[in-house]
Amino acid sequence: MPITGWDDAPSDAITKFNFHNTSLWLRALARVPFFERYAYPIAVKRGLGTIWLPGTTDNNFENFLNVGWKVNYGLPSDHELFLQGSKALLTKRSTEFRRPKLAITRLGKELAWTKAIHRANGTLKFLSNETSPFNDLKN
Repeated sequence: MPITGWDDAPSDAITKFNFHNTSLWLRALARVPFFERYAYPIAVKRGLGTIWLPGTTDNNFENFLNVGWKVNYGLPSDHELFLQGSKALLTKRSTEFRRPKLAITRLGKELAWTKAIHRANGTLKFLSNETSPFNDLKN
């Protein structure tokens, strides 16, 4: 089943799926190998998929909106990057980075790496509260 942006997202686009705000059966489907491939199109149809398209692409944004994507322009904010583990605070304390435990699905790997990064940075409390030290209004 082709879904705009799912099969043909531009190479410079960033996609994020929010399985935290959905039903238990969809979260479970996203954590089961082989069946996880069906969870992502369902998530897009339910409006749980966010795509960031750079301003220089000439894609038809209406196609993405009509399918169910939440379309944003440019890059994610510092707050969003911090919560997913792509932006960190610099500290003088050195903490050993431990690789995450075995995860076999895309969602499981993403959650495990995010938690491992926040544990090493000492910011796990921010992740559990879904807050960040970065001001969302700067971007």
